[in-house]
Amino acid sequence: MKYKLTYVLKWYFLFFFLVDALRETIGSTVTWDVIVSLLKNPIFYMVFVSTFSLFSLYVLAAYTVLFKFYKRKPLGIILLLIIILWMPTIAGRYFFEEVILTHYTGVSNYGENVTYANYLKDNLYMATLHSVLGAVLYFIQLSKYNTERALEMREEKQKMELAFLRSQSSPHFLFNMLNNIYSLVFVKSEKALIAIDRLSQLLRYSLYENKTDSQLNNEFEQLQNYIELESLRYDEDYSVTLTTDIKMPKARVPQFLFIPFVENAIKHGLVTDKNNPITIRIIAKDGKLNYSVENTYIDKVKDNVGGIGLKNLEKRLDIVFDGNMYFNTSKSDNKFLAELEIPIK
Repeated sequence: MKYKLTYVLKWYFLFFFLVDALRETIGSTVTWDVIVSLLKNPIFYMVFVSTFSLFSLYVLAAYTVLFKFYKRKPLGIILLLIIILWMPTIAGRYFFEEVILTHYTGVSNYGENVTYANYLKDNLYMATLHSVLGAVLYFIQLSKYNTERALEMREEKQKMELAFLRSQSSPHFLFNMLNNIYSLVFVKSEKALIAIDRLSQLLRYSLYENKTDSQLNNEFEQLQNYIELESLRYDEDYSVTLTTDIKMPKARVPQFLFIPFVENAIKHGLVTDKNNPITIRIIAKDGKLNYSVENTYIDKVKDNVGGIGLKNLEKRLDIVFDGNMYFNTSKSDNKFLAELEIPIK
């Protein structure tokens, strides 16, 4: 947190004229004629400047001591330091107004009959009042700083979590794709070169477009690359239907939003049954993206590495949208359905 002298003086200036000056004017029985005569008297301005300047020292003393020692010294020590700093200001005010000005002008700000006790009592009150202002200004600034810092830390935490989750997604996706290509190479399929080309496009997108979000049309293009890449694994009919209604192609969406759904469907569902195709629906309009993938669910033996795709994505989306989304998976009649609705713009 920065020391803000202008911030303190600005609010003290406002406080002085709204509280001190008006209080002295409204709370007294001085007539308008007397006020006009005071405004014509140069001594009045000397006293006014003296009071304004010295009272500002109370505010600055409290603010400065708290700024320097609030987190390092006990509160009792801080209060003692503030009170100690009052004394030179009170003495300086007395010396200037009640000694020097009285000697040269014959006018005393407090009057000739004021006692030392009354003078000290009144100045201790003013010192307390203005020190409270200094403390209030410090704690307002501290509260604002802590709030902003908490927001910054939250944003940084979210960025770190997103980076970590993405670092999980990429190896998981790459591992599966390399397994697919390995199987094509193993059987000496001509499709291996095409598969490598499609994978290189996806990796290029991941590496050179390495952002937390991307345009919807770019995400859709990578989904098509992925679907084509997966189709190269199968000699039998590859059965995937894709239905789209994209009215907002340039809307921003989290990067690699679509692929985990389809990857999960292909891994755990039937891919070669024309009567039960994997059904993909993408609707993007009216500020919302609705995305669903449905597949026939079959029990497969899980490998030791899989299973993080959809869970990972759900965590990412929960961070990005702060819970303002709909994410659901369900099973019914051997059908597995993954659904998503998020706001887009």
